[in-house]
Amino acid sequence: MAGRGVGTRGMRGIPPADPRRVPMAGLTLSELAERVDITLPNLSILKTNKARAIRFSTLDAICRELQCQPGDVLVRQDSDARKRSA
Repeated sequence: MAGRGVGTRGMRGIPPADPRRVPMAGLTLSELAERVDITLPNLSILKTNKARAIRFSTLDAICRELQCQPGDVLVRQDSDARKRSA
């Protein structure tokens, strides 16, 4: 592991949040996108596990609006699991 960066190279996607852990609090994706100042297509990319990275400011805004913590939104997935889900 020494010498490896924390970039997104080789990362297939950010696993979507479990909706049981992060309820949308009655918000539609369109409303959430507007509140966090992100386009609806980009929010959909995050939701459908196609994102390769997320800005901390975007993650912070999503967590603020959903009243949750980053760990509620992000799920770590090892590379073997990513290959199986592709």
